[in-house]
Amino acid sequence: MFGKRRIRIVWLVNDRYVNNFITVYRESKKSFDFDIKVVAVPRLGYEFSPFISSEEIFEYLSREGIDCVNCYDKDKGDFIDIESFNADYIFTTTPYDIYLPEEYRSDKIIYCAKLCNILYGAIMTPLIEESDYMKNAYMIFTSGKKSVHENNKCIDIGCMKIDEYLHYGRKKLRKNNKFQVAWKPRWTLNENESNLVAYIDNFYKWSIQHSDVELLFISHPMLKENAKHIGWKEYYKYMDLYEKTDNISIVEDGNFMDDVMAADVFIGDMCTTMIEFATTGKPIIYTEGHGFENELTKEVINNSYVARNFQEIISILSDLKFGKDPIKKKREDAAKSYFTVPPKKMSSAKYLLSILKKDFKEHPFIKMKRIRIGDEVIVNGYGSCSAWGEKDNTLKMESVHMKVLDIREDGINKYGCAIIGNSDITCWVGKEDVIYHK
Repeated sequence: MFGKRRIRIVWLVNDRYVNNFITVYRESKKSFDFDIKVVAVPRLGYEFSPFISSEEIFEYLSREGIDCVNCYDKDKGDFIDIESFNADYIFTTTPYDIYLPEEYRSDKIIYCAKLCNILYGAIMTPLIEESDYMKNAYMIFTSGKKSVHENNKCIDIGCMKIDEYLHYGRKKLRKNNKFQVAWKPRWTLNENESNLVAYIDNFYKWSIQHSDVELLFISHPMLKENAKHIGWKEYYKYMDLYEKTDNISIVEDGNFMDDVMAADVFIGDMCTTMIEFATTGKPIIYTEGHGFENELTKEVINNSYVARNFQEIISILSDLKFGKDPIKKKREDAAKSYFTVPPKKMSSAKYLLSILKKDFKEHPFIKMKRIRIGDEVIVNGYGSCSAWGEKDNTLKMESVHMKVLDIREDGINKYGCAIIGNSDITCWVGKEDVIYHK
């Protein structure tokens, strides 16, 4: 416990999975240093992303044994004020504002707590890196340096999604001794990066001809909505066939990693799940495509079998079933190299909490007031006079006393700006610069 109170963490959950924070939740509950509150928040729907109500999220979290609150107050007919949580750190399930209600988006959170996120994927895409959320974030916890570009907000703690399997003994008891094959195609259905359409019929026919094998079809939550969105009616036909086939299982719930980690072989397009499975040292068949590539994905592919068509998939599977695995040692030797290994044999959850403890002690959160016209402020950051039609003139300001003359949420800067001034200068500053009230 620090001083007279615990460090307060609020976790905003707007999707039906817990594998990226469950170990942090449990470790926090056991600790005298932390007070964690999990809040069920709706997931806003867009095209191929389905809407999920806060009530559905609340019920899911409760079934998973998580003590949580519903963000929507039915009595008041409104969302709970995020500032009322009095948090030191607020985490969101994903680093996307678009799926959150406006009341819980990053530009609101930064006024009442330090915004944090555990990156769900092993690859940081430009969509995340260049987002408003990333600019507002205080810390982003990642699985390792290979998974992201250089960014001083990113802290490597290892892969949280497999923390339970690596450090807490979680594993799934298999219901049979069949040779289990996990297949996870990308949900995008873009032929340049997804082999789902190309192989869905092949895998069905192969499965009904090989009763000694169990196919685990790992379905992404957005796949069904995306199939509907683009009008791919074949999807429903094949899902019906898969469901009626004894040795095919459709895996689509929040605990899908149980099935993935227990499989004998993983087959798939490039995705985070493939990299996570690679930590088991078991064989991977990469279905060649044009997915995201960085240092990490190239290493995983280099230690995997690569199939360019379905016949090559079947040939590799046949060899593996009979013990022919020429890259086994190379693959097993690399298994622990993909993600950061926390120090002192700590789990990723314990390592994250130790980082929060240190940060809380050394850099306590100073609650920012919303800037209003007429406020007197102290500015540390950069301002630009270019808004007045003059030649671009960027000024660095250190503890400069100024007055807020106007505020705009668009125009010169998509992050929102204020016109400030004193007796010497009048200029724009962005909210991403640090502005302190006097």
